[in-house]
Amino acid sequence: MSKREALPDSSILSARLDELRWRLFENEKNDAYVFVDPVLRSPWDRPWTRKGDVSSGNIEHIIDLAMFGVEKERSPFFVRIARSTSWLLDASFEIATREACASSSVRSVCGWFTSPLPLPALRSVIGAQMRRRDGAKHWLMRFYDPRVVRHLQQLLCHGFAVHGVSVWWSLDDFGKLRRTQGVPAPSGGFRVTAEDIPALDSLGLVNQAFGQWRTLDDPMPEDAYDRIFAAMACARRHGLPIERAADCLSFVLHRCLVHPRIECHPDVARWLSLAADGRGSYVDAAANASREWWDEVATGHWIIAAEGEAHG
Repeated sequence: MSKREALPDSSILSARLDELRWRLFENEKNDAYVFVDPVLRSPWDRPWTRKGDVSSGNIEHIIDLAMFGVEKERSPFFVRIARSTSWLLDASFEIATREACASSSVRSVCGWFTSPLPLPALRSVIGAQMRRRDGAKHWLMRFYDPRVVRHLQQLLCHGFAVHGVSVWWSLDDFGKLRRTQGVPAPSGGFRVTAEDIPALDSLGLVNQAFGQWRTLDDPMPEDAYDRIFAAMACARRHGLPIERAADCLSFVLHRCLVHPRIECHPDVARWLSLAADGRGSYVDAAANASREWWDEVATGHWIIAAEGEAHG
């Protein structure tokens, strides 16, 4: 495990687990659950019941995603954590921390939540927030993925809260606990409008950009995600489609790491225009530029001339 993938100190992990344990069981009116997505990897062997923990009643409450071609064995599910000392809480926290700190593409343990709802209503409202429909087209809203849920409050026009739960807890990219507000009622769930779709569609690229940036820069700046989102929005304004993933990622990282207004450089503006029209590749153009050219761009000296051309 590299420096960037190293786990926090054991005392820090213990404190975070104790906080999660307390938060999940502070209200006796709520039940506590862990949410798991085994689509790429199942974090535990099945069946669930372990010797000495028979009373915990570890039953998988599976969300049916057959309409998306997801087999039952690979469908997301949640499991009740019967008590604060259950092995399930400790083991799920350990796995989630390992996956978060390893910059892994797999986040099988997505989070933990509390809810006062009876199980049928709880499973129904969580499923409704995952299974979306746009006309005749069905699409899956992976709000439960830690790499998605952390951005939704910022991205969705009408705000975001997980319906059916009191509070949702997850781990960020550095293994820190993140709290997401819930709405503990059997309602239809949070809204997603047509205006939200472009930003939601770019989330995968945003997380890829963060991961690539993380391999280059340690520690990461606190505003890294804000800068990446701003760069993605800039790419969209210049007509660069997210389907051109390599071009988008390249531009986003250049804007974050080389110069925050790199799109104003005349050469870069031309590369963006050609890529947006499908007449060229931003990645190829950037790769063909000399080291001296990039060094000059990084200084920002050109920005005065570029602004003079635009306004003078």
